[in-house]
Amino acid sequence: MKIFLSIFTLLLITGCNYFTYTLYIYPDKNNLDNVLEYPNYSSLDECRAGARSLLRKYPNGDYICGRGCEFKNGFYICKEKFR
Repeated sequence: MKIFLSIFTLLLITGCNYFTYTLYIYPDKNNLDNVLEYPNYSSLDECRAGARSLLRKYPNGDYICGRGCEFKNGFYICKEKFR
């Protein structure tokens, strides 16, 4: 029961988006002001696969997979970021 309450409290505090990944594609890695957001990947591997697929359209692009992300003060802030 304590574990259930702990998980429930964590969900309330962090929001459900902590358990999903958001893919951020930068079509031009030299211009990080231009970013495309693709939310709701269920795993890091799925997010990376999505990045590989989308980067075919943007050969000079880059990406970040983030977890626990929110848009705050004009920026995407993630609790964790992965490549």
